[in-house]
Amino acid sequence: MPAEPQHTVEVAAEQALTFVANVDGHGDLTMAIVGPAGTWCNDDFEGLDPGIADTYAAGTYRIFVGTYSEGNSFPYTFTVRPAPAAPETQTGSLEPGFLPDPFTQESIAGGPRSASEWAPRAVEPHNVQCRGTYPTEPQHVLTLGEFGSLKITASPTTSGDLTMVIEGPGGVWCNDDFEGLDPGFDTAFPAGEYRIFVGNFGGGSPTPYTLSVTEL
Repeated sequence: MPAEPQHTVEVAAEQALTFVANVDGHGDLTMAIVGPAGTWCNDDFEGLDPGIADTYAAGTYRIFVGTYSEGNSFPYTFTVRPAPAAPETQTGSLEPGFLPDPFTQESIAGGPRSASEWAPRAVEPHNVQCRGTYPTEPQHVLTLGEFGSLKITASPTTSGDLTMVIEGPGGVWCNDDFEGLDPGFDTAFPAGEYRIFVGNFGGGSPTPYTLSVTEL
């Protein structure tokens, strides 16, 4: 990183923004943002390009753009754009023998919320898999009946490394890689309401995905 920031951004009022640095050609960049609430760092947000999507309070933000390997230098374009709108929460109610099976919903993964918020409350051994960044509210709220076991997974529509957090009657569960890079759970779910968050492992750009629930 340089000793002084290459960019200074004044945010007049709290708003959701994305700061991103896109390399002009080939290269691996990094980014650090110093603002009123602290420091944010990122390596790979869009491919190898760094960026941070978050809700920024009013104030001055100093943006440093560096290179992953010391001694390199790459031209880049710095952009500030509105952060994508948070996905709407979808709901569903499932009872044993539901059809069609699997039950599916489509949404967008990622957001400003860090999985570290859930780690202290997560049920062991799932607490060590609290990774990724998520929307503030869950993408899915499912009410489940008296099942034996269910399999719940999230798969990207094209490509991506997803993560998952579930809040339910049994506590908080986190997962990163259940099937390849796709997160999920294959277990007994007590009857009740489940809030399901799907995130991005590297805090990257929003990723379309399909949530799938199947009865075992």
